[in-house]
Amino acid sequence: MKSLSADVPLAQPRGPSRGEKGLSLFLLGVLIIIALAIIRVQFAYDPGLWRSQSDDAAAGAAADLAPEAAAALDRSADVAGVQPMSPPEHFGAETLSDKINGKAELYLPSGFRHLESRRLSLMADSSLWIERFVYDMGSYANAFAVYSQQRREGSRSLELAPDAYQSANGLFFVQGPFYVEIIGSDTSSAVMDQMAALALAFVDAHPADAVALNESELLPEVDRVADSVTLTAANAFGFEGFDQIYAARYQMDGRDAMAFVSRRASAEEAARLADDYVAFLLAFGGRAIDPPDGSPPVRIVEMFDLVQIVFSKGDLLAGVHEAEALADGLVLAERLYRNIGEARQ
Repeated sequence: MKSLSADVPLAQPRGPSRGEKGLSLFLLGVLIIIALAIIRVQFAYDPGLWRSQSDDAAAGAAADLAPEAAAALDRSADVAGVQPMSPPEHFGAETLSDKINGKAELYLPSGFRHLESRRLSLMADSSLWIERFVYDMGSYANAFAVYSQQRREGSRSLELAPDAYQSANGLFFVQGPFYVEIIGSDTSSAVMDQMAALALAFVDAHPADAVALNESELLPEVDRVADSVTLTAANAFGFEGFDQIYAARYQMDGRDAMAFVSRRASAEEAARLADDYVAFLLAFGGRAIDPPDGSPPVRIVEMFDLVQIVFSKGDLLAGVHEAEALADGLVLAERLYRNIGEARQ
């Protein structure tokens, strides 16, 4: 019996027809046009097309703000050289994502209370504009948390306030319970000068008490990367129990490490959190390592070739996160442990 393949020639695959090729090229062209249009909208913004928040929406978002506080907050219209493009916009916890889509989850766990934003144009050239964002975070610590978590790369510190820096087209600072961002439409000197004037006017209108010392002062200064101190309000290092964690980055002979410290409600809570964090690391593949003789009473876990160290001393929880070398982690932990001990004397 002859095989079927011997009598029936195999069908040859049919290539695309001329019409199919034409349709493919047409669709590809449409996609390219759409992509170019999106890019143009993103990078060639026309402030004349911007529409402000409706009066009803602004009134609703500001309803939880005391009238005298709302009236006192905005001082941008008092600065020479700029003119408002609209009344101030107000956003509460329910509407914050409408203004800063994708970033609200940073502000809300950090004690966010209210956002006021306002856009102004330069009197000398109305095509140039500035937008100021004032976040009322309820306390200096909360304001510093959001400020520190999103510092721009390549920025430089300013003397405007203890916590202030400038990026290519923005000024960012903490003043009392407020975190303030002032963003310009370009990097021209005219825009930057007006941004500085707005920042100074806000600082003058909202005098703040001297910042009280906090546990971040315990982070060692040796080998610390400049301007790297941060405050994480919740879920630090991916661990749900870690909130209000101050941390700083360190460079030790080209190797990275991070030290952290947090004041807890009691010594018992600090010790429990240290235990829970070690259990968390071990559950996700960490390997416990015995501390060397003579080291402080710390717990060490190696995980993915990085070293984690944690300890508690009184009501303080502290340690080292993701040190690239065990020796570096131990040195940093010893410095931190010593700082805590000296602060308690």
